[in-house]
Amino acid sequence: MKVRQKRSLILCGVLLFPALMILVFNYQGLFAAEGESVAGQPARVPTENQPATGAGNLSPSPTVVHQPDQAFLLPKKIISPLTRQAQNGKVLYEYYCALCHGQTGNADGFNAYALRTMGMPPAKHSDPSYMRTLSDAHIGQVIRGGGTVKGRSSLMPPWGGVLSDKEIYDLISFLRTLAQPGSGKVQP
Repeated sequence: MKVRQKRSLILCGVLLFPALMILVFNYQGLFAAEGESVAGQPARVPTENQPATGAGNLSPSPTVVHQPDQAFLLPKKIISPLTRQAQNGKVLYEYYCALCHGQTGNADGFNAYALRTMGMPPAKHSDPSYMRTLSDAHIGQVIRGGGTVKGRSSLMPPWGGVLSDKEIYDLISFLRTLAQPGSGKVQP
C-alpha cells in the first residue's frame, strides 16, 4: 500500500470515528426498553408536562440543561392494534380510498357528497353487517377492476394496474379492521 493511500485511510478514520461515536451515544437510548437504564443512568418515562431528554431525544430542547446526574427519559413505545399488513393497508387506504370512503370508512370522504347526489354513494366500510356479506375475493376483485366489475359505481377506478397483489391484500386486511363489531365507528 502506498504512503498516500495510508494517509488518506488514516485521515478518513480520524474524521469518521468521532461522528460514529456521537451517533452511537445519541441513539443508544432508542433501543432500550421502557424502564431500562441507559449509560448507567436510571430510565424515566416522560410525562405530558415534562419534555423528553437524554439519549433517546432526537431534537434537543434549548431550555433543558443536561447534567451528568440527570436521569435519561425514554420515549413511550407505540403499540398498534393493527397487524403489519393492516398498517401497510391503512397507508394505502388513506392515499387511495379515503377521498371517497372517508378516513374511518363511513362513506364521508371529500368526494362522498358529490357521489351521493349522483346516486352512486361510496361503500360504507365501517358497517359490520355490510362488510360481513363481502368475501375477501369479492373485495379484491372490486379493488382490482373498479366498481363496474361487481355492478357498483363506475366512478370507482380500477386499482389493479397501480397496486400489487400484496398491496391489495394489505388493503383488504385494513378494511376488515374498519368493520370490527364494537369499534364504534359506524355512524347513522
